Amino acid sequence: MALIKWDAKLNVNVPEFDEEHKKLVQMINSLHDAMKSGKGKELLTKILDEATDYTLKHFVHEEKIMVQYKYPEYKEHKATHDEFAKKIVELRNLHDQQRLPSNQMLNTLNAWLINHINDVDKKYSPFLIKVMK
Repeated sequence: MALIKWDAKLNVNVPEFDEEHKKLVQMINSLHDAMKSGKGKELLTKILDEATDYTLKHFVHEEKIMVQYKYPEYKEHKATHDEFAKKIVELRNLHDQQRLPSNQMLNTLNAWLINHINDVDKKYSPFLIKVMK
């Protein structure tokens, strides 16, 4: 069973961003599945690398659209992206030093993604829906 089940409550109603968020959910669910099958440690590095790369690409994409449409809270939003980018580097370093259990990584990624979508991304939703029509 998936750790995160995508539902309409997670939609920001910008289709391209919703699809990217769904992909990030799939990556977290892949890590969860690997852990449940006893392969979390083996697959953590691969999944972490993929999730990190995809997350950073997603951030660039969101930021590009925000700049293009002159989103008024761009700087604040970008700051949350920058903060998480630093956090993921810290997590990766801890993982490389074998000081980060897989379940802690999973919980951190899960909490961050859900909170970021609900508390940060949904703020841009009404603005971008209006200006992207």
